[in-house]
Amino acid sequence: PTLNMTKSYMMIGLIAVATLCLANAGGVVNLDDSNYEQKIAEAKFAFVYFYNGDPEKCPECVEIGQELTKLAEAAAEKYPDVLVAQIEGPTNTAASEEYGFKSFPGILFFRSDIENFSPIDYEGEGQSSYF
Repeated sequence: PTLNMTKSYMMIGLIAVATLCLANAGGVVNLDDSNYEQKIAEAKFAFVYFYNGDPEKCPECVEIGQELTKLAEAAAEKYPDVLVAQIEGPTNTAASEEYGFKSFPGILFFRSDIENFSPIDYEGEGQSSYF
């Protein structure tokens, strides 16, 4: 195969792996425009990760997605009231626009005891130990 074909096959493989990692992450709830408001409102605490599912456009989204899986597994055991969720931003424009996302990745925290369940921006590191 030519170099361009090899790169294309590698990219297709990376996209497939990233999609599987993000879509089937254990304990991570996948949100979309049809359910994000309800799922967030039902949670006492919500940690919502907005990402771009194209690893070529957002390689750090894949890395953070892997860390999110670790967070979800830890939270499921210790903090069952915490919703750990992700939403693919570019294909879910209603949610992305509501919270002002024009680029990705981004993380928001929601707490039910805050008036109007307003989100809190996360501005820390992208490793599960920081979350």
